[in-house]
Order: sequence, then structure tokens, then C-alpha cells
Amino acid sequence: MRILVVDDEVVALTSVRRLLKRRGFSNVKICDNGRDAISRIKNKDFDIVLLDLLMPEVDGFQVLKSAKPFKPKRNLLNNIVSLQSKINFGSLIYLMHQHYKIFVIGILIIIAVSCNYGFASSQPEEDVEIYRILQKGYISIKGQTNFFDFTGKAIQHEGQLIEENGRYTGAVILRFNDLDMNLPYAKKVLNDPEYMDANHYPIIKIVLDNFHPKEAPAQVKGALTLHGITHPITIETQFNYISPVVAVEGKLKISQSSFNVKPYSWRVVKVGDALEIIFRIFFCKEHKVMPKYDLISQAEIKRLFEEYNIKILIEKNYFGCEELKKKNKTK
Repeated sequence: MRILVVDDEVVALTSVRRLLKRRGFSNVKICDNGRDAISRIKNKDFDIVLLDLLMPEVDGFQVLKSAKPFKPKRNLLNNIVSLQSKINFGSLIYLMHQHYKIFVIGILIIIAVSCNYGFASSQPEEDVEIYRILQKGYISIKGQTNFFDFTGKAIQHEGQLIEENGRYTGAVILRFNDLDMNLPYAKKVLNDPEYMDANHYPIIKIVLDNFHPKEAPAQVKGALTLHGITHPITIETQFNYISPVVAVEGKLKISQSSFNVKPYSWRVVKVGDALEIIFRIFFCKEHKVMPKYDLISQAEIKRLFEEYNIKILIEKNYFGCEELKKKNKTK
């Protein structure tokens, strides 16, 4: 049986998939947004889709409406799963094959009972670590003009990862809407719709599904959206660990013309078509109790602060990054 689980919460996705696999459902795929869910339903024949209703951009109702033309003879099982107390997973069950109705009911019972009795929750199990993204690091663009090389930088990014037995599941979004480039009159030219405008700055989305960074080659799949066009991309990555921090570095090359972007020009200065994108982003995990296995030296604490402006806190009831602790207080 082929099952697709769709939710924008990585913790919910991982918890439900683990739960179903422990009950014998081995072919369980996950998806963290409605747009990708539509594409997967269109291109693959899933038997059951567990679909979150409340997602940003493309919600569950839009997924159902868009998926119906691809599977016109399939039915919607009119059950709403409300597991907000433990898993934030208010979902519709989209029944792809009518004869699997009994299995759907079984899945609903499994999830509901597990949540009610604490077997599944939005909290990680002992062997699962949640890494939340820090607003540190950078996104860099490099290119060439007919006279000189140039660079650009952006900082905004979001996402989180779940690590289980050395494998990562999660999503990362890199946004270029605060892009700053060292080209003459760059701001003015980039706001021209022929190049880019406020609605068309690049967005890179990286989705990891049970990814092991030590398996060669360490390449991850993603998607780059530029000027309203999205293309799949492959990113060379490197994961570096200084507990409780994971640094992810990546690089890729793109051609502006493949996204219908007119290369930047100003008077006699013209930018080449090829661009190289390099990024370094940081994730941090939090512990309410100091772990026995995850100690960090004073030299590593000093290095994280001096090189990356990441402050590590080691307190009686907290081990993690100062940035995350401040965010928790403001929620």
C-alpha cells in the first residue's frame, strides 16, 4: 500500500511516518507543502493520502481541488482527523482506491489511539533530535561581468531538520529578497521587471527525506524559483558538527537565461549568464537537561561565537543556543 503524508510541520510528518511504519506500513512517503503534494499525486499512484488542511500558500482544500482531475474516479472519505492535542495534524483522508476504505479506518484508529495514550506526539522520541534554524550564516552569489567579478549576499532563511540515527528529514528555504550586490546601480536595475522585482527574487527550497550526509556523493535535491519559473536543482553539500550546532554548506551553479531573466547590464557593464550560489546556514538543537553524550569544550564555544556569532548557553535546565532560547520566550 502506497501512502503519502502531507503536512507543513516536520515533526508531525516524521511522527506519523514512524508510527505507520511500526504498524507495518512500509511504503510511506512524506511531503511538507501542498504544491509538491499536487505534483506527487499527479505523477504517482498513491493508495491513500493523509492531507493536512491548514498549510501556507497551497492548503489541503486546494490540493484536493487540483488533484481531482488527475484521479477523477477516486473518492474522498468524509472523515476529519483532529489530533491537535498531540499532533498538530487536522487532516482529511483522501481515499485513492475505494477498496482500501477498511485500511483507512484502521489508520485513523491507530493514529487516534496512539495520540490519546501518548504513543505518538509532536515531541521527539529519545533517539530523534530536532534542529531549528538560526539566522546566522549567509547566502552568497558570485558572477562575472565583461570587466570584473562581483558578489552579492542575502541572509534570510527558514526551516528545521529532524535527525534520527544520523539521517535528516526536513525542509530549508533560502530567500533572496534582501539581496545586496556590489554592482553599480544594482538596486535600481534589479527592481526592473525585465530583471527581477520584489515578487521575483530567487527562492531555493531544499527538502531532505531520510538523508545521510556521510553517504557519498553528499548531494541533495532542491528547487530554485526565479522570475516565476521553478527548476529542480542538485546541490553539493557538506555537514559540519560542533554540538549542539550543525553547519550546512552548499553550492550550485545556475544559468539566468533558463529562468527567462535578462542578464543585468549598466552602460558598458554586462553580467554573464552563469551565477554561482554558495550558502552556509546553521541549525541548533536544544536540551532541557544537559546530555551526558553531547559535551562541548570551551574552545569550541569560543570558536562558534567569534567566527559565527553563535552563543552557546550551558545552564542548569538548558543546553543550546541563545538565539533559540530568546525566541522561545517571545512565543
